[in-house]
Amino acid sequence: MIDGLVLRYGYIMEHKVTRRTYYHRGPTNLWWGESAFPAVLTFVTETKVRRRATPFGFGVAEDSLSPRQNAIVAALGLSRT
Repeated sequence: MIDGLVLRYGYIMEHKVTRRTYYHRGPTNLWWGESAFPAVLTFVTETKVRRRATPFGFGVAEDSLSPRQNAIVAALGLSRT
């Protein structure tokens, strides 16, 4: 809302852990061992993503900026070179 208030650097980290557990149902055709059921399988997937913000915050697409906001971004780029 205020033209002088922009982010210099803005990042956010996303950390996601997904667990999937699989159980066997049905015949196993096992002739030996103590258990007629196979072990439970658990797969763990962990992902991390770092997302960069625009000078006007998170969730703002650069192609949706107004002409005034584009001019501010251009002026910020020129002032850093």
